[in-house]
Amino acid sequence: AALSGKVRIRLSRYLHADFDIQLQNPNWSPSFTNEPAMLEPQAAKTIHFNVSRKLKRDKIHYIDHPLAGILLRIERFEKDQDLPESEEPDSQTSKPANQKSTT
Repeated sequence: AALSGKVRIRLSRYLHADFDIQLQNPNWSPSFTNEPAMLEPQAAKTIHFNVSRKLKRDKIHYIDHPLAGILLRIERFEKDQDLPESEEPDSQTSKPANQKSTT
């Protein structure tokens, strides 16, 4: 099976998640009955998720499909105070355009 696609998380008034995902040739049973499976070549099958959802932070969300599903949880990111200085944003590059450098 091959999984490809995009997940976009965005913040406007609410948190939103946009899914555009394809699962190709999933390992599902060729039949949902108790009959023996036919030994014939199977055509390529693809599950396509194209869904947008409004989310709540710190809650588990389940995006459903008849053959698969997605679990998603969004948490607030807290910046670690112990980051080395090299990972801190450069204050010189974040000045507004109307401010002049004093150096």
